[in-house]
Amino acid sequence: MKKIIYGIVIVAIALSGIYYYITRPVSAPSIPQTEVAAEMASSYPTYTIGTGSVAEFRIGEELRGKPFMVVGVADMLSGTITLSENPTLERVLSIGEIKVNARTFKTDSTQRDGAIARAILKSENPEYEFIVFTPTEGAEIAVTPDGSFSDSLSGTLTIARISKPAIFKITGTASADSLAGIAETTITRSDFGLTIPNIPFVANVDETIAIKVTIVAPAK
Repeated sequence: MKKIIYGIVIVAIALSGIYYYITRPVSAPSIPQTEVAAEMASSYPTYTIGTGSVAEFRIGEELRGKPFMVVGVADMLSGTITLSENPTLERVLSIGEIKVNARTFKTDSTQRDGAIARAILKSENPEYEFIVFTPTEGAEIAVTPDGSFSDSLSGTLTIARISKPAIFKITGTASADSLAGIAETTITRSDFGLTIPNIPFVANVDETIAIKVTIVAPAK
């Protein structure tokens, strides 16, 4: 009889131990909840385009009888890019409206700069000051697990208040701290009404213009 009672006690103790193990409070997370939230936030930041970002155009011409490549660079850009997760659990970039202040374009010549600002881009007029790219609503760029991206982004490009469809080829990398990328496209000068003033030593200006935007964007 004693053996039976002893066995019952042992079983009861074992069952109570199992019950306590299963029902005891869950251990605290190894990372405090505030840190978990911070990690999630840092994984999906919003980047702000700013210092270090430049927009560049290249167009060929004949200058004083010789081929010449005109390069203009603007260094005042603005815009935001957001890293997030779409319904398929893929990390994606959503790019907002990007503006370039056309008044900041500089070339090899201050005289050329004046002609571009006043006669071609007309950027001294406040209504023409900004070149704007507006991505197609809902357009996203996939980001690989290592943070790199390479895709095409469609939208509307507005120059001198004329808007036309445009597609940029975009490549770069995104991390929790910053985003770096390059966006490139080619436009047709006549599409945007960009006429070249009649200057005696300039001839045969190309119809196509290559555009390259270098994006440097720290996370907020």
